[in-house]
Amino acid sequence: MTQQNAAMVEQSTAAARTLATVAQQLRTQTARFQTGATNAAHAHEAALVARPTRKIAPLPVHGNLALTSVGSEEWAEF
Repeated sequence: MTQQNAAMVEQSTAAARTLATVAQQLRTQTARFQTGATNAAHAHEAALVARPTRKIAPLPVHGNLALTSVGSEEWAEF
């Protein structure tokens, strides 16, 4: 069970990193649109876009462990 939990944490971490990368890309792509925001808000957005981002290598994931079958002997009633 601990190994399954570790695998789920690993998958969640990889998904969070991917989501952060996609969010940064979306911020970069939408920064060029003018929405009528105030200059202060616009300057803040521009600073976020101009800030260099670190490239985070995704963790290797070997299949979807959530879909693996679990034997009934591993489950316990509470």
